[in-house]
Amino acid sequence: MKRRMLAWALCLPALLGCTARSPLQGQWVVDLQGTIEQARRDGITAQAVPQIRAVYGGGRIEITDEALVMRIDGMPEAISRHYRVLDQQGDCYRMEINGAPGTHRYCLRGARLLVHDPSTPLTVVFQRAP
Repeated sequence: MKRRMLAWALCLPALLGCTARSPLQGQWVVDLQGTIEQARRDGITAQAVPQIRAVYGGGRIEITDEALVMRIDGMPEAISRHYRVLDQQGDCYRMEINGAPGTHRYCLRGARLLVHDPSTPLTVVFQRAP
């Protein structure tokens, strides 16, 4: 009996997890103005703004339960990477992304998603796709 209860207790979170959808999931588009404003707050110089516009303008990301699918204007194919959530603190998720160095932070701030990539000082700001 005790063993059965323990097995049920261990399985319950997995069963609930299957039905619960992460608030990160869905379609997101780069909020270019928000990204530039965040970059300025983070001390990135005005000379970097044209490069930010060129690289991130029109960028999109889809987050599924197991993959991040990134689309960048000018690139014919989407880039898909599996990820794993390492931990969550409040509305911030620390994630390990296959093929990417370090750990990334994805933080929800109201209707926005702030993505902190450790390979760059830039925080990319997304908003839900219409």
